[in-house]
Amino acid sequence: MSLNELGSDKKTIPLRWLKYVLPFLVAILIQYPIGCKREASKEKRPLAPDFTLASVDGSTITLSQLKGKVVLLDFWATWCAPCRLAIPHLNDLYKAYRERGLEIIGLSLDKGSPDRVRRFAVNMGIEYPIIMADEDVVKNYGISPIPTTYLIDRRGYISNKWVGFSQNLMRKIAAETERHLSKGSG
Repeated sequence: MSLNELGSDKKTIPLRWLKYVLPFLVAILIQYPIGCKREASKEKRPLAPDFTLASVDGSTITLSQLKGKVVLLDFWATWCAPCRLAIPHLNDLYKAYRERGLEIIGLSLDKGSPDRVRRFAVNMGIEYPIIMADEDVVKNYGISPIPTTYLIDRRGYISNKWVGFSQNLMRKIAAETERHLSKGSG
């Protein structure tokens, strides 16, 4: 019996079909372990580094005291053009979701007087709290380019990190924020 005759029986799969079926099966088998690893890594998300810092209006904000809320940390500066473009979108997000448990904190990387940042925030109509980020917070969150935005879940774990600004990115941030707020307290 020749190799071609092996596939000629109607009850068996023709050998020529193996070149199509085999890669498909291999692809399925490869995906399964990757999917399992992805789920496992979600459970190992890092706890957001805690901080206690003064806001530009004089109050004190401690991140760990916001446990139970969904928190967006926005690292920005007054001199950063993309940061300035993101502010109205973050403001809209804050207005839309703060009653459902969203807290947005702007962490300014500006050097110098908090009064200048406070005046900028007032002129821009920023409604969420603004604090002056110190070197420890910048280091602990690994901030290099700005804007950088972190989403922290209700249990205090980092869920997402986004760098930069675009309309599409803001839609992703809004959708992911909505998803976390819809989860409730769990």
